[in-house]
Amino acid sequence: MRLQPLPLFTVAFAAGVALSGAGLSPPRPLLGAAAAAGFVALAALRAAPRLALPALGALALAAGAFAEANDRAGHPNVLAAWAHHRVTLVGQVLQEPRATCTGSWLYRARAAEVRHRGEATAVDALFLLRTDAGPLAPGTWFEASGFLRPIRGFANFGATSNERYLAPQHLHAQLYARSAFLRPIPRADVRWDRRLAWRLRERLLAAHHAALAPDDAALLNSLVFGTRAAAVPEALERDFRDAGITHLLVASGAQVSLIVLALLPMLRWLWLPRWLYVGIAFAAAWLYGLMAGGGPSILRAGAMSVALTAGLVLGRKSDPLSLLSLAALGILALDPPALFDIGFQLSFAAVWGLLHLTSPIAKLLPPRPRWIWQRLPERHRRFWLVVPASIAAQLATAPVIAHWFCRAAPVGVLANLAAVPLAGLLLAGGLAGALAGLVSPAAAWALDTVNLPLLALLRAVARGCAGIPGGHVWVVPPNGLQVALCFGALGLLPRLIRWLGGRVVGWTAGVSAADDSAVRALDSPTTRPPNHRATALALSLVLAATLAAWRMAPRQRVLRVTFLDVGHGDSALVQAPSGATLLVDGGGSEQEACRLGERVLLPALLHRGARRLDYVVATHPHADHTEGLAEACRDLPVGALVVSGLHAGAPDMARLLDAARRQSVPVLRARAGTSWLLDPDTRITVLSPPEGAPERDGDDAENESSLVLRVDFGQVSFLLTGDIGAATEERLRASGAPLRAMVLKVAHHGSGGSSSEAFLDAVAPRLAVISVGQESRYDLPHPAAVKRALGRSVLLFRTDEDGAVEVRTDGNRLMVRAARWGSGSVVALRARDETD
Repeated sequence: MRLQPLPLFTVAFAAGVALSGAGLSPPRPLLGAAAAAGFVALAALRAAPRLALPALGALALAAGAFAEANDRAGHPNVLAAWAHHRVTLVGQVLQEPRATCTGSWLYRARAAEVRHRGEATAVDALFLLRTDAGPLAPGTWFEASGFLRPIRGFANFGATSNERYLAPQHLHAQLYARSAFLRPIPRADVRWDRRLAWRLRERLLAAHHAALAPDDAALLNSLVFGTRAAAVPEALERDFRDAGITHLLVASGAQVSLIVLALLPMLRWLWLPRWLYVGIAFAAAWLYGLMAGGGPSILRAGAMSVALTAGLVLGRKSDPLSLLSLAALGILALDPPALFDIGFQLSFAAVWGLLHLTSPIAKLLPPRPRWIWQRLPERHRRFWLVVPASIAAQLATAPVIAHWFCRAAPVGVLANLAAVPLAGLLLAGGLAGALAGLVSPAAAWALDTVNLPLLALLRAVARGCAGIPGGHVWVVPPNGLQVALCFGALGLLPRLIRWLGGRVVGWTAGVSAADDSAVRALDSPTTRPPNHRATALALSLVLAATLAAWRMAPRQRVLRVTFLDVGHGDSALVQAPSGATLLVDGGGSEQEACRLGERVLLPALLHRGARRLDYVVATHPHADHTEGLAEACRDLPVGALVVSGLHAGAPDMARLLDAARRQSVPVLRARAGTSWLLDPDTRITVLSPPEGAPERDGDDAENESSLVLRVDFGQVSFLLTGDIGAATEERLRASGAPLRAMVLKVAHHGSGGSSSEAFLDAVAPRLAVISVGQESRYDLPHPAAVKRALGRSVLLFRTDEDGAVEVRTDGNRLMVRAARWGSGSVVALRARDETD
């Protein structure tokens, strides 16, 4: 198979960036390695031409690693010196704000000056600004006062936290500033092209807002400009996400490509010089890119469109794969951290899939119906390629989506067939309506009247496809290496198809010469591979035998309990050696729109390998314990929901019970004395509330009625206490309940009224975990509760500082690690006899 130098160089350069970003290559030796590879490549051109391509790959690998390391060294975390202090920052808004679920606005900004204790220090650093002030236009200079804190997100095993995702983008700090402490500053040093783009975009957006209802205008603006300042309704966004077409709601390369392609025929009518074609195409792509925010997909499409326009004007044939590689290489050379951006990965993966996989997939599909095919005009037959193209794009982006979002949407193939043409019509109609609105509001209203039924039809497509059973599923996410292996397998797919049967007759059967050339245009030049079927069969058998041996090999029976980081809330996942699972509480937020269950809990469970929950326990009816459980019941298979039966009419518990009823999940009532086996070696026992406990109103009464669970495995016991207070602790101690446990989940997030001296003496834990959110507004955990635990030489973990905490035990020893520690840090404890 013939390898093209530019794609190979780009892939190697990206691999170098990835390795350096993962900390697998030191920065100092990289320049020497790059230089050595360069000399080898130059020498190999004459002495050994066959070595030139591997040497070129080595050069690109070293160059990519050096570029990333150099970029990281040039952007230190200069704001760390003022972390956890009240400061005043003078800075500039860089991008359009994002409305958060709590009602505040989140901006990306660049700080130019830090003022602290009367001293002003000039800096150049990126940061996030969170404020309740109204939206500020990109380019606005401001002066904001507030607390500067490091960016800290939810830290669960395997899941990407905010700090890990934003650190490669040189974002390390976040400023919280109320509107009273935020003041715009008039400064005129914004570039003229950005001022023009932002002002033009505001007028174009206003045209749709004046002609349409707010929800319709927000949807159309998202389709045309990718703006999310006017967020689409939550239910509609969920439909788009479940249908696999959420990419339509953000700015992507499709808009740039359509604008450039629409300009070409118009420019030919004007009889302009050829070089002006390229200049006008570049200006149009540049202007739209600025209006849309200039994301990676916009940059990719702009670079490819301008290069393609130049090729057409000059009469040169262009290789799409080389154009794609050139665009990726240019972006990574200028901004190596772009490789870690989700938009960059999805954009380039989708286009690569269209170029590399459409033709092979077309040959695998069944023959087209002749009664339809023979009635189609010759020029329309190639439009049937949209079916394999949709499949190709879905296949190419599926590993990336599964890695970042733990989702797969097979229905996206069907949804995109209908939604993408509609979105294209709305893109053209929406842009025309916005431009008409600059001249006449009546013209914008007339054009948007035509857009309105198309918007309704797009909504119907999203809603219908999202409702198809099995159309979208949650999946265990692949890691980075597995994603790379997936793309390697997809890269070999065309070769495999030819190897299995040559040019198979399927979807392309009976096509005309023009149609066959359209299919062949997507193929890269290759030669038939040599016949190594025996070797491939032997390797396959060895791999199958290895996998079978690995699956059948005896494993140590280990119980794993993970106290998940769900902010100010509780959630503990118990995974028995047999694979049976028990989830105790699911965390949540008082703002239902935050969707903590979907954004945090479900990915955390799937990263732990929990694709099914045998039992789900709701300790008591408070949102910070039950909200995530409702989404778990809706999106994952659940064997049974266990509740105390008290306060069933409370709003949060009613929502959970309703979600369980909709999914036909059995609801079991448990009280003190209830006990069952999670697997033959793992017993779950309920210690509280007692049978006949009265139902009292009020938050304190609901906390005291929490289900208290004991998990026994060998000589190790776990005590999960919900939100009980001193009254229930004393009752349990006085009743003689088996409280002694090696691991204690500290009650009520470490409040001062829980974990009394007497209760801690009765439990005598070796290890304690406090589940609490960062910067808790309730000032939790209480210093007294922390002091009481530390005073007994208890090994104390906090999810706000340590992230999720994993405790593994074989029944005799404990192995403990925290998500923020890294994979190599483990604490070992030996069990003691619980009857002592």
